[in-house]
Amino acid sequence: MNKMNKEFAKPWPIGPPGLDLISLGLVDVEKLLKYELTVEDGRRLSKEYSRVLMRKHRQRQAAETTLLRLKKEAIEALPENLKAAALVPDLTPFPVNRRSLDDWKVEVFSWRLQGLLLLLWHYESII
Repeated sequence: MNKMNKEFAKPWPIGPPGLDLISLGLVDVEKLLKYELTVEDGRRLSKEYSRVLMRKHRQRQAAETTLLRLKKEAIEALPENLKAAALVPDLTPFPVNRRSLDDWKVEVFSWRLQGLLLLLWHYESII
């Protein structure tokens, strides 16, 4: 552990050599906030972040459910000839130049949080 502290004792450049924020003078090392986080703090932060993500997910699901319910109500309010046309499923192929939903990666918060904790730990060690 002491070896790691010595390794990160000096400012750690973020960006290309000579163009990082500390070398350019845009960030003052003495004015950086000092964070002292423990493993328990990290676990608590990750749980809270997970709760936030779940809350957003539930809100998105509720909005989609509402939109589907409104769509069904709108179709039911149409006259019979338009209702029959609206109930025919759209089977046109997906555009080739657009990405489908399964091409996107699932958001994983642990890597983001791990990077944040590493950054905070680094700045704590240089102050």
